[in-house]
Amino acid sequence: MTNWKQIVKAVDGSDFSSSNKATPRERFIGNLRSQLALFKDSAKAGKRHFDIKGEKIKFSARMGNMAVELLPGKREVVMEKKEFAAVIEAVIADVEKGDFDTQLNRIAENYAGRRKAAK
Repeated sequence: MTNWKQIVKAVDGSDFSSSNKATPRERFIGNLRSQLALFKDSAKAGKRHFDIKGEKIKFSARMGNMAVELLPGKREVVMEKKEFAAVIEAVIADVEKGDFDTQLNRIAENYAGRRKAAK
């Protein structure tokens, strides 16, 4: 019989440990890229955080279940549909520069605090 206690190891310090989780910045960029992919392929399945009416598009940039303020105090923005891809790429560039770090870290901390309280 195999002694499984000699075989298994703790997750801490392994490739599966939580230190390998994406940063809030990386998660947000992933969400933005996902929305761009959904916009470009209307047949693709997934939750859309945008609404198209005619040539206008309303967009809410989200991280988890929280909307991120793209403009001060504004969690939704409207733009021309033809500008959507360029706007998302420009927002991604600003996120990569760290322009949204304060807001993203606050959202991540809030989420982590709610998860700990639920356990």
